[in-house]
Amino acid sequence: MDSTIALTGAFNSLDNTRDICKDGDTILTLEDPDQPFAVGKMDSDNPSSVCGSDTEASDKLFIRFRVCSRHLTNASLVFKAALTGQWKESTKSESGYYEITAQGWDTEAFEMALNVIHNKTAKVPRWVSLETLGKIAGAGRLLLP
Repeated sequence: MDSTIALTGAFNSLDNTRDICKDGDTILTLEDPDQPFAVGKMDSDNPSSVCGSDTEASDKLFIRFRVCSRHLTNASLVFKAALTGQWKESTKSESGYYEITAQGWDTEAFEMALNVIHNKTAKVPRWVSLETLGKIAGAGRLLLP
């Protein structure tokens, strides 16, 4: 199943942007999404099994999320530094949005973490696979303090 199809956020098809916060002032671009997760070495007891994901990377080049900078800065020291420091992300672009880029994260897990940050927990599934939980934890390392 393609994880980009199963996402729960509103989708603005005109510009490939998912609205986590419709009135958001920040565009978070996920470049090169859905990279292989936890690709590891062979299990020495069972050489036919491989630890990690067997899913291939998505052929999409990017996905954008419209989010609220206030939620991001309250939840994450990384985003607080980026949006309030001397970085290019701390200045709104010509489009009127703050622009932040992340790379390689799983789209579905990234969107779940953004929904949690924006207090939209009803959009987060109650049950996820162990692999998805690991991906959420990985995204959480970027998004949460």
